[in-house]
Amino acid sequence: MPFEKIPAQPLPESPFRHAPLLRFALLAAMGILLGWYTKEWLPVYGSLCTAIVLAVSATVIYLLAGTNERGRKTVWWVGMASVMLLFASLLQGAYDRVVVQWPELPQTWSGQVVRVHKIKTQSVALDVRLHAPHLAWHNRVVRVTLAHNDAHRLGLHITEGSCMAFYGKMQSGKRPAGNPGDFDYAHYLLTHGLSGSCYVWRGKCELLGDDAQASISWQSRLLRWRHKLAAAYEPYFDKGQQSLLAALTLGDKTMLD
Repeated sequence: MPFEKIPAQPLPESPFRHAPLLRFALLAAMGILLGWYTKEWLPVYGSLCTAIVLAVSATVIYLLAGTNERGRKTVWWVGMASVMLLFASLLQGAYDRVVVQWPELPQTWSGQVVRVHKIKTQSVALDVRLHAPHLAWHNRVVRVTLAHNDAHRLGLHITEGSCMAFYGKMQSGKRPAGNPGDFDYAHYLLTHGLSGSCYVWRGKCELLGDDAQASISWQSRLLRWRHKLAAAYEPYFDKGQQSLLAALTLGDKTMLD
């Protein structure tokens, strides 16, 4: 009995062959991962300049290679390396804009409130953009917590765009190593674009008024309008109902306990 030839099943094609955006996304992810692990020792300008040099080199090789198959492959490899380094430099730049070395001693800080997070009887949590020209922490956004009397005295008057001065020690959020499941506050600050945090004790904070409207970002303007709409509930509801309605209808959770 003659053997019957069984045709081989074709191998599945790579999804990257028909999806160039998928290849680009993979290279971008690899570049971001590379930038994260080299952020401490590889300067951002080094990655960016290398990416530009590789991009120019890929263009020159493409023009000179013509139909040469080996030259085409070289263009692909050089181009992929350029894309990876470009995204690595973008991540390193974002990291450098957040991380800063704070002074060890407490001092007086000034800045503008960009967001009000929580308004409670015992504490108020704010995001403040620091104003310190010619210093490393100029325009860095930090989390500021006002305590006790200051929270009660200033909490109802603070809004986005308010300028304030406060005294305290700025921290990066790093804590000694503990249990694996412990909350990583430093990672929380970093992922939210916050350079540090400061706890302000009683009597160490004062409002300086509102800055010029032109200097308030559109996000802060929208948040300020939202707080004004939430305040319109006050004549008709008690504090508990007002905070709940503001959260459900406007997404304003600043007054929720």
